[in-house]
Amino acid sequence: MAPRVAIITGCSSGIGLSTAVMMANDPAKGYIVYATMRNLAKKGDLEKAAGATLNKTLFIIQLDVTKDDSIKRAVKDVFTKHKRIDILVNNAGHGSSGYIELVTDQQMRALFDTNFFGVVHLIQEVLPIMKKQRSGRIISVSSVAGITAWPFGEIYAASKFALEGFTESLSIGYRPFNIWVSSCQPGPVKTAFIANMGSANNQPEFLKLTEEKNIDKESKEVCGMIINRLVNSPTFEEEQQTPEEIASVIKGALEDEKPHLRYATSKLRLDYAKKYFVDPTGDTFCDTIVPHIIPDSLKQKK
Repeated sequence: MAPRVAIITGCSSGIGLSTAVMMANDPAKGYIVYATMRNLAKKGDLEKAAGATLNKTLFIIQLDVTKDDSIKRAVKDVFTKHKRIDILVNNAGHGSSGYIELVTDQQMRALFDTNFFGVVHLIQEVLPIMKKQRSGRIISVSSVAGITAWPFGEIYAASKFALEGFTESLSIGYRPFNIWVSSCQPGPVKTAFIANMGSANNQPEFLKLTEEKNIDKESKEVCGMIINRLVNSPTFEEEQQTPEEIASVIKGALEDEKPHLRYATSKLRLDYAKKYFVDPTGDTFCDTIVPHIIPDSLKQKK
């Protein structure tokens, strides 16, 4: 069987790096992996992890998901070489947390450009190829925040909710072409982002902005208490997964005979989803999550 050609975004570190290396190291399944990143100056960790697969079953190319010309060039180069693209893994993304009052239009658009529109534009490029092949697998790395939002992460959650809706519609509409579209929903992952969330409200730049926007003392205290309680909770600590664990779920999804629409990677995501989807009002989820996130001292008194 001919090797399956895969494009993976956001491979300089974390989930993207682990997924690319895991797939490239599986001769039985036979993947040719194009591991992409915005800045090739950051390819050192991937080159080291790739080992003997580098430039054999794993190739590193530049791709900035926020630039249409970069997307078109990368897809064209891969297709010209192999005359097919079998797999697209949309992993590139970034997060945010803090007061919604401090988020600028530029910051919101930048986050959506990466987390949502980058995915849309890449899929627009590969779909015509997959339709002609009558085959393809697309999986986008979403988040538990794509179905259950968290306080002070409104824009990040919005981008992932948008990604989930987009994925769900595609998943239904392109099955007649034998193109399977899925999302992967990690919970907390052992990366610097989780640690940075807890300390963001103590950074000089953040404190300066709060002064400029006249964020009152009580709001600062509430935000700090909730974010710190969230990231330092025993549940978050226990449920944090390694990038390799997430990569294993992604690879498994790509190899399923009949892929699911959504892939949970953790018990945390499964537990929340069971509460979220069973109650159309959303109250069951809210009543469950509030005790874990909102300190008793901040709860509204009756």
